[in-house]
Amino acid sequence: MRHLLRHFRSASVAVLFAVLVAVNGCDIRKYSVMTRIEPDGRLNRGVSIPRDWTLPPEALVAPKTYPPSTQPGDYILNKEWADLWSQESPELKAGVGESGKTIVAGGEFPSAEHIPRNYHLIAYPLDDRASTNRIDHSLDDCLLFNVDNWTETITETVQLGEFVDTVDEMALMLLPPFQTTVDDILGKEYDFKDLHTFGRERLDPLVRDFVLLLYEAAGAGFGAKPRPQDLPVMKNRLRTIGFDLPLNESGDDVDGDKMSTVLTDYVRDLFRTTVRLRATGRYLNTEQAEQLMKRFGWEPEKDSTSRPASGPATATSPTSQPATQESSVWDSIAEAFPQRFEVMNGRTLEAMWFLWGARIGGANRG
Repeated sequence: MRHLLRHFRSASVAVLFAVLVAVNGCDIRKYSVMTRIEPDGRLNRGVSIPRDWTLPPEALVAPKTYPPSTQPGDYILNKEWADLWSQESPELKAGVGESGKTIVAGGEFPSAEHIPRNYHLIAYPLDDRASTNRIDHSLDDCLLFNVDNWTETITETVQLGEFVDTVDEMALMLLPPFQTTVDDILGKEYDFKDLHTFGRERLDPLVRDFVLLLYEAAGAGFGAKPRPQDLPVMKNRLRTIGFDLPLNESGDDVDGDKMSTVLTDYVRDLFRTTVRLRATGRYLNTEQAEQLMKRFGWEPEKDSTSRPASGPATATSPTSQPATQESSVWDSIAEAFPQRFEVMNGRTLEAMWFLWGARIGGANRG
């Protein structure tokens, strides 16, 4: 799927497939926890956790801020929380933020309920939602022996109903201003009406199906790639819009080597059948479609091995565009789209993007 996203640059198509872009960040934080159940039932607990915004509120002297601070020195430990750990750790006991980026602590506790929380990640900007570590411990008495049942999980803030509603809301709020922006920039030369209809009526339901597959694969959010068993389903669904998703020989992954060529040929044909020249009212021929692709930064000659024969060029067809104009289309869209989005929706794009990230990706999105 990442190959699909990397190459999908056409106008209406790109904004719909953008909902598949992972909202997960690239920041990697390391957590280590160890719990040993002693014969008498006591729990010997050890943790190694980062000194950052994932600490629980009760562990900190000052409330967490938004945006979260990236400086360990801003996370001064609360002495009452530190004293819950019996292990003598100068860094932990002193609660001095400048002393390091990692907190190492340990202690013995009579039950799971007495173990202090060590993880609390707020799903900003929804500050009333947070993902935490949850511990469950029970004992099965089998007469001759006992069986301890121990589970420790990270709770999630995403629910399927809201997930689906948010995806629908994204399409509803993103697509119209994007199409209007494209029309503002290129509408004097091209008529995108049929392409816009294609995106709204055929791609929108398709993307909705895809994100539900990803939800099932990842549990919540967009952190996982499609599972091998999902790819045949995706391939069949894509065939409904005339796209043949290339898979490798084993069928368990997308064939990245073929994707560029297949996608280039598909978008060229899509432009030829859904975009018209304003000057003539006729659909684009192959050469004109490729010129439009170049306007969006796509070099079809490099990505395609089977270039269809072009139709007759006309004196009014935009078959030659200055390089500066070709390279400026996406820049122009990027500059104009946020303003158009705010005018049409009454909310800023930045605010909605953070909100959608919390609803779709949850607290653990990055």
